Amino acid sequence: MSRIVHEINRFTSLVIRSSLRILALFLFLFLLYEGITRGYRFGYRIFCPDPNPVRAEETVTVAEDTDAAKLAGELEEKGIIWNQFAFLFTKKFYQETLVPGSYKVDSSMTIPEILDVLSGKSTTAAEGGS
Repeated sequence: MSRIVHEINRFTSLVIRSSLRILALFLFLFLLYEGITRGYRFGYRIFCPDPNPVRAEETVTVAEDTDAAKLAGELEEKGIIWNQFAFLFTKKFYQETLVPGSYKVDSSMTIPEILDVLSGKSTTAAEGGS
């Protein structure tokens, strides 16, 4: 009888270990899929943004000691940009430097266009940079 119990326990252990491995594999594949799709959507939205049907226009004042993260948060709250982290990522990617001054920006502009205005490269939407 103990040999039969031993065989049943061994078989049960094998089934449980195999089930846990399969579950771990499915969890890993699910997380990998989610990471890839979310990363793709984030990158696509940065470089190929959707046109914003609601146009919001703001005057942004950049001071000498303006923190880019704080400015990005304010722009997101006002509806000018869709994501503050996308703004900071794009600023870092394009190595932009904010130039003090007052600028007009609106939600129909892409993040690189807004950064061009705030860095003084584009004068079309600027009220007056220093």
